[in-house]
Amino acid sequence: MENILYIYPTNRAIREKKEELLSSNSFVPKMMTIAEFESRAVVVENRLVSSSERVIFLKEASKFKEFDRFKISRSLVKFYSHSSDFFRFFEELAFEKVDISTLLLADFYAEFVKDIEVLEKLFNRYKMILDKEGVSDRIFIPKSYEINYDFIRSFDGFILILEGFLTKFEVELFRAIAKIKPFTIKMALTPFNKKMYFLAPALQESKQLQEIEIDLATQRINRSSNINSSLNTILSVASSRIEQLTIAMAQIERWVRDGIEPSKIALILPDESFASVVRRFDRRGNFNFAMGKEYAKEESFILLDELLKYLKGDMLSKRYLERKNLMSELFFEKGITIDRFFEILASVGFPLYSSSNRLEALEEFNLLEPWFAFRKLLKGFRFDFREWLFLWINEIKDIKIDDKE
Repeated sequence: MENILYIYPTNRAIREKKEELLSSNSFVPKMMTIAEFESRAVVVENRLVSSSERVIFLKEASKFKEFDRFKISRSLVKFYSHSSDFFRFFEELAFEKVDISTLLLADFYAEFVKDIEVLEKLFNRYKMILDKEGVSDRIFIPKSYEINYDFIRSFDGFILILEGFLTKFEVELFRAIAKIKPFTIKMALTPFNKKMYFLAPALQESKQLQEIEIDLATQRINRSSNINSSLNTILSVASSRIEQLTIAMAQIERWVRDGIEPSKIALILPDESFASVVRRFDRRGNFNFAMGKEYAKEESFILLDELLKYLKGDMLSKRYLERKNLMSELFFEKGITIDRFFEILASVGFPLYSSSNRLEALEEFNLLEPWFAFRKLLKGFRFDFREWLFLWINEIKDIKIDDKE
């Protein structure tokens, strides 16, 4: 049996495919998300910085006079919120294989020349700092990577289930891999992904609403089939989210009464924030939440968030913490280490951190690995307690925990 790796856009797509195969007693092949595949398919000379490190180093890189043009505070907490804009800009250029300096030559950007020059200087200073520290950033991967031949050769071939678009760097990487091992891309041709038609010349002549398979090495279409685009739909109008949920649950109940197996019914939410509304009304625990539970909804996170609000001047948060008996002058310590930060949380009595079984408590909420990494990577830095709290909250705010309901 061939050792083929299937590459999916998300972990959720992998879970759904595995469930489908297991329910039909079919063989489950090796699967990986595209993000994990890309991280393992390339090697770079230096370790990549963590999300907190990159902000700290970018803030250091911003210490030059021309940066004042952007009127951005260099306090860590305020700078953090702006840093994502800079990294988004740098990443888009890097992964589309565009050098910042070329923007200065384009007439379209003529009125932004000064801004672009400052961004170019920020970019170069950031790279110099990382080189000095012996680390790197994903924005430099497209110019500094090498193929991880050991990883690529450990498989007989690759099949990418493509949803959305590929960057120029991804196309370059996948075509390089296709010269080593067979690389197939499965995608649906729709009016919305014409940008990807360059993957194979024949796509320009192909009909839309087709499922196709492309051999990336030869750029030929190996297989195509029509997509059944007909849907049996019911359109209902609701004036609020609660009404939306009421309509959806009533319809689900009708389908179950009509004999449809509950496990075959999916409730697709407009966004993940709506899941908390569904949970409150799912008193019988009928729903299985595929996205997992948000750690940010747990008390141990909420307490940290309330503490940060208090340190920013929110008196309601102060009263909340007083009722929980979680107040201390230690919160105003300055220039402390990462270990001292966690010692303060433990000494004041914050859940998880003050537990006698702290490691087990952190593991229960998928925090143990981030906690170890955070302490290891930032061990040499000193910040005020409030700044450490801000960094830690941003490190863990998007963590998902297993849905045990």
